[in-house]
Amino acid sequence: STPVNIAGTEDTTILITQDMLLANATDIDNTYDELSAVDLVIDEQYGDLLDNGDGTWAFTPAENFNGDVPMSFGVSDG
Repeated sequence: STPVNIAGTEDTTILITQDMLLANATDIDNTYDELSAVDLVIDEQYGDLLDNGDGTWAFTPAENFNGDVPMSFGVSDG
């Protein structure tokens, strides 16, 4: 998998979806629709991350934040 880039706007919440996170993911043994992104983590210094419980997350950047936000997540095939 290669890095994922998600564009956002300063002071605006962005909905992060499975498709966004898995855009560059592959698995030799499974098809794309068998994969899921899990355990998304963004350090709280960059803003607030809310797991919506439906495979999406809402990220609200810290006030007046402008720049890259490092994130990590796992990819599960089961």
